[in-house]
Amino acid sequence: MRDIRFRAWDKECQVMRTFDEFMNVSVASLFENDNFELMQYIGLKDRNRVEVYEGDIVQTYFSFSPGDAGYGVSQKPFVVKWEQGRSGFRAYKPNYTNDWHLLDVVDFFEVQSNIYEVIGNIHDNPELLKGVKSDG
Repeated sequence: MRDIRFRAWDKECQVMRTFDEFMNVSVASLFENDNFELMQYIGLKDRNRVEVYEGDIVQTYFSFSPGDAGYGVSQKPFVVKWEQGRSGFRAYKPNYTNDWHLLDVVDFFEVQSNIYEVIGNIHDNPELLKGVKSDG
């Protein structure tokens, strides 16, 4: 069974609130509260066993052998977002548009969780996204 958890950016206090802080609060009431931006756990952990949430900034590590095209660390961070059309989460380059390039999007698969690493989130670490441009 998939864990359904949320964290929330507290706009008033400028801090990230964890799932544990909301254990006794209805999620519906949080959706109705403009002071919080809810972010859902995507159901996967990264290479360091850190839970991945919407709004996280992830770095990708390709698992090809040395010498293969694409080996090593991706050059740009990706932001985790929900994509309604796919009914799933994807990670996009920060300035993603509908006119995207293949290298602008990362799909999440549990078997490949060792290639993702959470390096921050859009609220606590916006500097990680400064000057990042799409490849497409």
